[in-house]
Amino acid sequence: MYKLVYTSAFLLFVASGMFAATPHQEQAEQFDSSPAALRQLVQRAVNNDLNSGKHFRNKETYRLKKVTTRGTQVKQVVETKTISVSRLLEINGNHLTPEQQQAEDDRLNRLANSPDDQRKKQKEEKQDDENATKIFKALPDAFIYKYEGTIQGSSGALVHMTFTPDPHWNPPTRELQVLVGMQGTLDIDKQEERIAKIEAHLFRDVDFGWGILGRLYKGGSFTVEQSKIDGQRWETTHMVLDITGKALLFKTLIYKESEFTYDFQPTPREFSVAEGIQFLRSQTDKAQANNQATPQACCDAPK
Repeated sequence: MYKLVYTSAFLLFVASGMFAATPHQEQAEQFDSSPAALRQLVQRAVNNDLNSGKHFRNKETYRLKKVTTRGTQVKQVVETKTISVSRLLEINGNHLTPEQQQAEDDRLNRLANSPDDQRKKQKEEKQDDENATKIFKALPDAFIYKYEGTIQGSSGALVHMTFTPDPHWNPPTRELQVLVGMQGTLDIDKQEERIAKIEAHLFRDVDFGWGILGRLYKGGSFTVEQSKIDGQRWETTHMVLDITGKALLFKTLIYKESEFTYDFQPTPREFSVAEGIQFLRSQTDKAQANNQATPQACCDAPK
């Protein structure tokens, strides 16, 4: 669930948006749609997401496409024993020039030869995972869920529900304060009880530290979609973030980006950072030589 990196700033200023979906009602079987049963379902789905890493922790390489107001980038990413490393493949649909390829090689060389940079990146990735875990763990208690029927997802039937803040829930940390201003939809794979989509929006401004530390403005949106890969494991494959706010009274915050991850492949073995970089070069050089285009399925990104 953590292919897409959650930074501390992302945790502090996260919000969500809504997928349009038309549910149909259950007919063939009974489904307990009481608020208590739905909360238990969300709890099981969260547990399944958080525990999935204990069963599928083989290292992988995959493509990451990011679309921002500054343009589009495509990277090849490889997981090593300690950190993930990436190499840029495309900018705004164009393959890298020789100068840009050299700049990427220089950057990777610095990383390979700097234990301090590797430790720093490892610490950041660990913090990102911990931040994402805090959000997921809070989902069952932070909201009241309402059953809206079922919809069809890529993996099968999804339990479709809406959620609103639980007025009796008090955020245990400042970072989780954002949840009290969120409402939206949650889709859970009915058979495997895995979170397939979470989409919400900020229905009011949310202050941090009485507005001194920061504020998220009403209307921000956030979407995360997970998909079943190779018929056995779930990965985050799509994320959209569109929020505005401020930090420390004066700094304007604007996050508008979409990310797609695709073409997941297992690595031949667990790599050290240096081995991972060497493997990354071999893979991306091959892709550049073949003038490999980004698959169309990943390219329908928001403008």
